[in-house]
Amino acid sequence: MPVNFCALGIRGGSIFTSPPAAPSLISGSVGAGGVNVRADVILIQSLLNLVPAAFGGPSALLKMDGIVGPLTIAAIRRFQSVAIGFNDGRVDPGGQTLSRLKSSGAVTGQKFGVVGAPGPKPAPLAAAIAATPTAKLWTLAAIAHLDVLEKGFIASGGQFLLPIVLNTVNIHFHLDRDPSSILFNLGKAKAVFNRIFTMLSDPGTFYREGAETEKSKFADAPMGGFSQPEPFHHITIRTQYPDCGPNCQAAMLVHEGAHFCGGLNEIRHFAHEFPVPNGEPQDGSTHNYEQMTTSEALRNAASYAAFAIHVFFFQDLRFGLDKKSQ
Repeated sequence: MPVNFCALGIRGGSIFTSPPAAPSLISGSVGAGGVNVRADVILIQSLLNLVPAAFGGPSALLKMDGIVGPLTIAAIRRFQSVAIGFNDGRVDPGGQTLSRLKSSGAVTGQKFGVVGAPGPKPAPLAAAIAATPTAKLWTLAAIAHLDVLEKGFIASGGQFLLPIVLNTVNIHFHLDRDPSSILFNLGKAKAVFNRIFTMLSDPGTFYREGAETEKSKFADAPMGGFSQPEPFHHITIRTQYPDCGPNCQAAMLVHEGAHFCGGLNEIRHFAHEFPVPNGEPQDGSTHNYEQMTTSEALRNAASYAAFAIHVFFFQDLRFGLDKKSQ
């Protein structure tokens, strides 16, 4: 069966259980005396670059090369001194420095559009790597939210006593329209997000840079490519990707990740996420975003990005090409 590609070219509650321990943003320590896995180092360099200098970010943007040199260690120490009050020069998984970096960089920097000193337009691949920590944080939030719902559903014997806990997931995946399969569908969505997390954790394997085409100007991915060999085992970041704002860039990575990490030819376009809240039908569908069936919503790439953003920010923000500058 051929692999089809999906592109962003022209447009593009709580329950009574504790949240699970989500996977760490990095697999090992980064910095002085750290394990310094290249992918982890790139993510920390990216997060540091998102922090304004006034809040402890580097005075000059770090080169995101995955190498722990004196400039990277100095940037970690500077951030720690300003934001925390100590400076051992190392970022540990689950540690205070990483926690503060996530909030100061990927939240503060992205939310207010502060991504470092102005400079030349970055190459598409460099821009995607810089956006990856934010996309990864959103994905972790989605995984944790779905895991809590899944565990709560099992603990309650298959019936939520407070249906309001499903409000957010129902906005984007409409699980309430298939009530006999809620547990199955929660697991299905979570499995896709887990694969997206794996993709985002290894940009060197899963990202490629490519020139724009008539159909794809920003980014595209083969549907189900995650489980296929090359030439399908990557997403392509294209020429106009760096022209988008940081939240739009991160949303594209999750959107294309959904195409890429679903089954073969499975996650496609049924409805656009814009205009909010009842986005218009796409690609011949007769249902808009609010009207989709459960099956359609679980196979709609825009739903994955919009849900992850909603869970992370506690608001239905829906960053994407209709909010290109954000």
